[in-house]
Order: sequence, then structure tokens, then C-alpha cells
Amino acid sequence: MAQIETFFIHIPQLNRERKIYVYLPDDYDADGKPYPVIYMQDGQNLFYKDLTLYGDTWRADTTMEKIRAATGRAAIVAGVENSRKRLLEYSPWETSHKDVITDKDNIGGRGADYAEFFSVDVRKAIENRYNAVRDRKGRAVLGSSAGGLISCYIALRYQEVFETAGLFSTACWFNEEALRDFMDTMPQRCAQHVLVYAGGKEDIAEIMPAGTMVENSIGLYKRLAARGISCELLLNSDLRHNENAWAIYFYKFADDFLRRFEERE
Repeated sequence: MAQIETFFIHIPQLNRERKIYVYLPDDYDADGKPYPVIYMQDGQNLFYKDLTLYGDTWRADTTMEKIRAATGRAAIVAGVENSRKRLLEYSPWETSHKDVITDKDNIGGRGADYAEFFSVDVRKAIENRYNAVRDRKGRAVLGSSAGGLISCYIALRYQEVFETAGLFSTACWFNEEALRDFMDTMPQRCAQHVLVYAGGKEDIAEIMPAGTMVENSIGLYKRLAARGISCELLLNSDLRHNENAWAIYFYKFADDFLRRFEERE
């Protein structure tokens, strides 16, 4: 039977603790064939409605069960809980919109530290605790909004760790110039696949009107494709900025990732 486990891990780079949520598929076998892993941000929003701010979740567990029933493919999903200083940890750079963020201790700047924790410490913890694939082709990173921003940074900074990335409703607005400079100067060392998604009704009060997320995501897609990354862009004019929207396309992301992994074995 599928299950969701949790454990706590120390973040040495930030000197704090963090809860990790882990979905194990129905056929999980600790001694059998290793499972690919989807590593995600905002772990408390993946499975449980009572932990989310808006009552929606990614429905990651039920979606993975649907994929398993339809295709026989399975994966572990590991989600890192976010903190109250989410923006501080999810951006390597301070925001260029400090005037609209009331918490001046939550304006970004520690994302590189978080990215190292996510890509090294969390990955090692999962691979030590569970029967997980220890190869970049069996690892994916996925996030939304600011979680999409840090997932973009992680995917490019740690290419030898993650082959696949999902960038959903990515907060390019947080510091567009810094993100662009990073993408222009970080060499593309490994082949990768990336799925970029945006909704047409993703307005953010006082920051951007509806439609800007689509424009930013198209620009992100073009920059990724120009790097030689195998990149796909999905747009839906009817969807807003929430987990309910992201859950719709999680199936495609996970299914495509697992299909490619199976084909390479």
C-alpha cells in the first residue's frame, strides 16, 4: 500500500531544521529495483489539504497512483517543506521589488545555500534511507512560483544531479535581471529536459497583471531552449496561480519523466 513518511533534516548551510515528506509507491520494495525520484519544493502542499494555505494540493500521491495503474511505472516523491522565510531561501538573489514585500527579512538572497542543501543533503538523505536511483537520469526537480525559480537555479547549477526539471508558474519577476545573467553565464554541461508551465490568469497584486506570467514563461522557455535543453512549454489561459492548476499538469510531468527513464534503461 502506498504511504507517506516524514523525517526531519538539519540544514547546515542555514542552521535550521526542515521536514521532508516522502511518498512511497504501492509496490515499493526496499530490496528490489531502485526507484526514480521526483524532488519537489513546498513539501507540505503536495499531499495534505489541511497543511496548505488555500485548501488545494498537488495531489501528488493520487496522481502517482494513477500513473502506476495506467503504465506500471512508479517513483518516489520527496518534498521539502518550506519555511516562513520562503522567499529568502527560494531566490539566490534579493528581489528587485523590495517596495512590495513587507517582510524585509524575506527578500531573497540565500537561495544558493538552500540549493546546495536540496541538491546534496536532501538527495543523500533520500538515497540513504530509501531504495532510490543514484543517477541523474532518474532524478527530477520540480517547483512552482518561487519554488519554480529555485528549481530553475537548481536544475542549471546542479546539472550533474538532475536531468529533468519542472518549472511551473516560475517567479521570474522576483529579479529578472539576475536570473537572466545567471542563465547567460552558467554553462550547459549536460543534456536536460524541462517542462515550463504558466496560466493566463496568474495576476499577483501590485506586482504583475494577468498575462505577465505567460510572457515571462515564454521568455524562460526561449532562454532554456537556446541553451540546447529539450524544453516544452504549456500554457492554459483559464488557470490561476494555485496548486489546483499545477496538479493538472503534474501528471504529464511525472509520466513523461518516468517514460524517458524507462526507455534509457
